[in-house]
Amino acid sequence: MGYVQVVEERVFDTVLGCLIAFLTGYLLFPNWESGQLHDHLKAVLRANLHYLRTLQEALVGSPVALVDYKLARKDVYVSSANLGAAFQRMMSEPRGKQHRPTEVHEFVVLNHILSSNVASISSAMLAGEMRPGLPAASLKALRQAQQALHRSLRRLDPQEPEVVPTEPATPTPPAMPDAQLNEQLEFIQKVSSDISKVTESVLR
Repeated sequence: MGYVQVVEERVFDTVLGCLIAFLTGYLLFPNWESGQLHDHLKAVLRANLHYLRTLQEALVGSPVALVDYKLARKDVYVSSANLGAAFQRMMSEPRGKQHRPTEVHEFVVLNHILSSNVASISSAMLAGEMRPGLPAASLKALRQAQQALHRSLRRLDPQEPEVVPTEPATPTPPAMPDAQLNEQLEFIQKVSSDISKVTESVLR
């Protein structure tokens, strides 16, 4: 065969192979990232909810092992990274197969903000910059944040069991009011409420 004929054969085979691969992946065995997105959303919510509960235990004076705190923080980082990667993969897929990309991006950002603020308070606790003991108003904001995250989780997974809030077993007497801590906890409550709202938008 001549040089031109060889090139034509190779080009034809390459185009044919690409066409077969495209039709197989797009029509016969599609595996769009949007179909797996809910699992990543639920994992992030569970991790942040557990992180918030760990923070609450530390703030009210319950004993929290350092390894438990680190595991809770690691779960947040891993689940957030998985969600971010899944979101990027979804954005590389055809536009018609993307599920509410704007709302999912907002969900990713809000959860990152939430975990960053929880980590900031937790680090201050570990460094001894904050004494255990939480006023009732601050504890209420923290519980409302957990309730908002749990509502979001139940919207994504109706099989998620209902959690009844309980009082700490051995609460430490409340410390003096800390304006900065109160402001951070109120912000955490607001972000959790925003996460609940954006979850509703993702499910539409």
